[in-house]
Amino acid sequence: MQHQRISSVWHQQNGTVTAEFALVLPSVALMLAFCLTIGALQLQNLRLLAATSWAAREAATSLAETDQRLLVRELTATARRIAAGDSMSLDLKTEGELLCAKGSMPVQPFWSGAKAFQLEQTFCARDRARP
Repeated sequence: MQHQRISSVWHQQNGTVTAEFALVLPSVALMLAFCLTIGALQLQNLRLLAATSWAAREAATSLAETDQRLLVRELTATARRIAAGDSMSLDLKTEGELLCAKGSMPVQPFWSGAKAFQLEQTFCARDRARP
């Protein structure tokens, strides 16, 4: 008698795990894609920050020694290698005794073909060429 009750309950639940898995899987996959996208954007943002801060420090120490256009071109090329982005742009400007570098680059999520975000970082360094 006991065996028949357990057996009937077991047969009534047959296939529910598959149905629950089919309902939960899209949500889990979407959350995983979202977390990977946010992580990739943060990594690219850190690379952009490293490239921008390097460019500001380098420009502040060597601006008096070289032509400014040549320096910006060299800094942009090196900053692009640091940031791992060919579409990175770099602008230098002086604010008082500080020399500021502003780097920006468009980024896209791995699942999208459109450029969805524009990352920007600004970093300032004390201009040693100015007294």
